[in-house]
Amino acid sequence: MIASFLQYIKAKKYSQNTITSYNHDLQQFSNFLKENHKLEQIEHADHNMVRSWILKLTEEKANATSVNRKMATLKSFYKYLQQQQIVDKNPAQRLKPLKVPKKKPVFIDEAKLISLLNTVEYPTGFEGKRDQLVLEILYGTGMRLSELIDLQYSHIDAENNHIKILGTNVKDRNLLVPTSLIELLTQYRKAAEDKFGTLEHSQVILTEQGKPAYPMLIYRIVKKYLELITDQEKKSPHVLRHSFATHLLNKGADLHAIKDLLGHTTLSATQAYSFSSLDQIKEIFNQAHPKA
Repeated sequence: MIASFLQYIKAKKYSQNTITSYNHDLQQFSNFLKENHKLEQIEHADHNMVRSWILKLTEEKANATSVNRKMATLKSFYKYLQQQQIVDKNPAQRLKPLKVPKKKPVFIDEAKLISLLNTVEYPTGFEGKRDQLVLEILYGTGMRLSELIDLQYSHIDAENNHIKILGTNVKDRNLLVPTSLIELLTQYRKAAEDKFGTLEHSQVILTEQGKPAYPMLIYRIVKKYLELITDQEKKSPHVLRHSFATHLLNKGADLHAIKDLLGHTTLSATQAYSFSSLDQIKEIFNQAHPKA
């Protein structure tokens, strides 16, 4: 059942990162059913079993965002089984998402980040070009981690300096990128071809073995370089996305334009960056204004 559901969402153009997360959640729930309810078939789970798993996760102090994602996974999975007439009811339908405390976006100081990108010494050859490309694309476009991993050469229009981001729940969007990034992409592809010969995969970002990149690899690359300029706890790909948006806003970019660049469906998601910018403005005021 799980395998057929994963094939279904793959056909619906869900990102590989999302498919991997769904698979992990469903396998975790399936193991819970076997260990705690002696139930071998996930399609026979009822609402009480689903609820007991969610309670177990919360008792184990699982992150609220993570628990909510697992709820969403189960709802989607059982909705699919309903559509296939395998189950009559969705046992996860009545689950209510946990309240997630609002957090301000974490970002890197613009001067520090620009200095890093301009002066860092990358390893020679393929690995160095790949690391540089990862940082430049994430910060230069505000791309999500999943979008970077799914990026293919066919999505890049070098002649018009465009990168096409394929949406899942939202429409596709075209990002205008500087010529320097297109040139870096060309250099990276040459380095990849020099190392691996004819490229077997359409994905742009590859591992040292020539396979498509995976989330933890990108996390490690970003953390490796951000550790050179910051001691803040978060050093993830999403921090570069936050930095992209916050720096644009600080330069006077329109919030609606930033929303479109980030691929947000609602303006409320983008407004979190305005509060980060406001905090910076307050700090400048308190330091510089004689009446502060």
